[in-house]
Amino acid sequence: MPEENKAAPTESVAVYARIKGGPESSTDISVVPEAPEKIRAQGHSGSKFEFHLDRGFSTESTQEELYANVGSKLVDSVISGFNACIMAYGQTGSGKTYTMLGPEGSKLDGSGGEQAGLGIVPRACLQLFKMLPSGFTVTTSYMEVYNDAVNDCLREEGDTKTQYLPLRETTPGHVEPDGLTRVPVKDTGEVMKAVAKGDSRRVVAAMAMNPRSSRGHGIIAIEVLNANGEKHGRLTLVDLAGMESSKKSYAVEGASNNKMRQEEAKRINMSLLALSGVINALASKGQTRVPFRDSKLTRLLQSSLAGNCKAAIIVTLRSEKKNAEEAINTLRFAQRAKAVSATVVTNDDARKPTGAAAHAKKLEYELNSAKDSLAQYQDRLSKEGVVQEELRLQVKSLLAQMQELQEHDKRKEIEAASDYQARVANKSLEERVRELEERNKVLEEQNRLLMQRDIMQRAVLLESG
Repeated sequence: MPEENKAAPTESVAVYARIKGGPESSTDISVVPEAPEKIRAQGHSGSKFEFHLDRGFSTESTQEELYANVGSKLVDSVISGFNACIMAYGQTGSGKTYTMLGPEGSKLDGSGGEQAGLGIVPRACLQLFKMLPSGFTVTTSYMEVYNDAVNDCLREEGDTKTQYLPLRETTPGHVEPDGLTRVPVKDTGEVMKAVAKGDSRRVVAAMAMNPRSSRGHGIIAIEVLNANGEKHGRLTLVDLAGMESSKKSYAVEGASNNKMRQEEAKRINMSLLALSGVINALASKGQTRVPFRDSKLTRLLQSSLAGNCKAAIIVTLRSEKKNAEEAINTLRFAQRAKAVSATVVTNDDARKPTGAAAHAKKLEYELNSAKDSLAQYQDRLSKEGVVQEELRLQVKSLLAQMQELQEHDKRKEIEAASDYQARVANKSLEERVRELEERNKVLEEQNRLLMQRDIMQRAVLLESG
């Protein structure tokens, strides 16, 4: 049989559920003890549901137990030359970040300390570096999808060019941010140092449902390169932001932040709805169009969900009665994701397709590259349109200010002219008064002289008479 006609193996997405305990925990959401792949749930109306996944983890489950069942075999696959992805999905405050990283403040660098609390990311790194073949190297990257923009969390301090990156398709079906920082790492400590740096760049806020709520989706990628510098395997670790209800989750930082947090929640929910749409389309085997382009998040996860990748999704559930409906909706998402499968081969095999398969992949790559270029051009046009509108408004404002200044100057000129005329009038009046006073003095002097002359004439007449 020709090489190109051999059927490549397909693998279903592995889906797990983890229930978070707490002071208000109930038994409405529970793992069936004798059949841990079954999760039972009861809604507010009393309706009962049963979901079948790969495995459920109760409130008593440990980080070590979870990793042994979910993460360990996927890291083995990466060392064997495959791509793998582990994704945490769930309601806000349900334990996604705890599952992926561990408790805040715990030692995550593998140098001792709080080993029992380590999450999937540090445990995967410890296993990967322990098994890494001689001559192989590792790089890591960290990005955040915030308000449907991609933020490079490992960018250099003060570098704003890589804060929001455009997407491009590097290989058929695999999309990456253009210019994303990749840091060479030699051990778990260096990876976790990069993760800590990336965490400090992410947007978090105090919300009613979670005191440290991630306001965007975090994606850590650990790439293994062979001795020739070619990609050998890739591990993608995704900490999704939580779906939020505006009635339950709201900003507790003050009214000034409410609008910003509401916009973030809206964007988070829209991207998670886009992810749900992608899962629905992939689970419906007959559907030809999968809406990966509906959000930046789904574009970035395209190769993990429908490409050459072994994927696992951990859905995290809050066990309080008041959150039962959200937990049931999360389990419905998990049930649909269980029906998704993809063709998976090693990266070495993926680099050497032949015949019609190679031509089809080339055409698909060229088409998607053209679509990406068009999308970037449309984004630029949109941004330029916004800038032009801002400039137009600024010009309009400046013209209004100029007109106001001109009118103000005109009023000042009129006032100055009136003042001048008044001064001139006052000056003329003062001069007229002085003139009259002078004339009066002259007349008084003339009158005095006439009186003296009249007196003298009378005196002469008296003497002669």
